[in-house]
Amino acid sequence: MLGLARTLLLITLRSCAKPEQAAGRAVGEAPKPAAPPLAAAVRYAARGVVRSVDDEKSMLWIAHDDIPGYMKAMTMPFVASSALRRLVRAGDHLEFSFHDDGSGNLVLDTLRKTAP
Repeated sequence: MLGLARTLLLITLRSCAKPEQAAGRAVGEAPKPAAPPLAAAVRYAARGVVRSVDDEKSMLWIAHDDIPGYMKAMTMPFVASSALRRLVRAGDHLEFSFHDDGSGNLVLDTLRKTAP
């Protein structure tokens, strides 16, 4: 009987606890902030010439001009959707935008053919 009374007393005391205590925080302790949201991908604009289309690896190899604030001119692969890859072929001049996906892949967002 004494065990039952003790259990009921504990249940009653817990139900009267302040929300901070029920959540396992000390009274007056501020809740922990939520994790910051992931930063939006930064897009870069560039100009270049398609050197090759690699459908097997979903890549366009582009010789691009300097990209101010990002990198010097060079030839490199960009991940491109099949829809974007179908629009171009080697030798096409482009204006394009891309972002870094966070794991080192440069992903084309848009492209537009331009005159040489």
